[in-house]
Amino acid sequence: MSGMEYRCWYAKIARKMIRKFTLELPPTTNNLYRAAHHGGRTYQYLTSEARAWKEMAQWQMKDGRYHLIEGPVEVVATFYLKRDRDVDNLKILIDSLEGTVIENDSQVQSLHIFKERDARKPRVVLEVYELEE
Repeated sequence: MSGMEYRCWYAKIARKMIRKFTLELPPTTNNLYRAAHHGGRTYQYLTSEARAWKEMAQWQMKDGRYHLIEGPVEVVATFYLKRDRDVDNLKILIDSLEGTVIENDSQVQSLHIFKERDARKPRVVLEVYELEE
């Protein structure tokens, strides 16, 4: 079953979609974190590029008409890419939902990832569904 066939089948049983966002592609995993050493310990921190992307994404997701979802959610992420590449930068996507759409990223009970080709407009589309408790 191809990704599109799965998505069409999946849409028939999907729960209530709460929010849908179209965002620029997040930085690659290699550009998300840097390491710092202090007092014999190593710390990881977000790069300025990753912080800027996360802030931009959260501003796009904020909308005063919606309340934060308190229960479990399902997230569907569709990456539209210029070329085939890894989509292992999911942590920053889920983290950007925290405080804007959901209270805590631990509420994500199910995560589905799809990849498509679109050389003209690379992006990621996030769909958030509310699950019954």
